[in-house]
Amino acid sequence: MKIAVIGATIIDIVTYVDEVPKYGEATTAKDFHIACGGKGANQAIAAKRLGADIMMISTVGEDLF
Repeated sequence: MKIAVIGATIIDIVTYVDEVPKYGEATTAKDFHIACGGKGANQAIAAKRLGADIMMISTVGEDLF
């Protein structure tokens, strides 16, 4: 099966804190990691894992990531 996915490919920056800060409160993250994400990218990966032939169509931003 061939599938074309048109959607977002993004970089997720995930932080880890001891507790969720209250509205307006600042906190320090203990750790973080960077992962690939985006609704379109996630759907393309899932379809590929199920055996589909995938074409991913997205845009490239001008930021660091």
